[in-house]
Amino acid sequence: MKQAILTAEDAQDFVSREILNDILEDTKEHMDWLETQLSLVKDTGLQNYLQEQMFEISSDS
Repeated sequence: MKQAILTAEDAQDFVSREILNDILEDTKEHMDWLETQLSLVKDTGLQNYLQEQMFEISSDS
């Protein structure tokens, strides 16, 4: 992704560069969220994690 951003910059394609940069940032945020969820599963156990997720879903409804 970083190489694609540099290539877009070299080509002076700033619109594509901005889109690729946004995708990269979103991906980093998503990876952080996933790592947090995995840590929660590890710390609380799968059953407790799933129970909490089900509670959050039912609370949102």
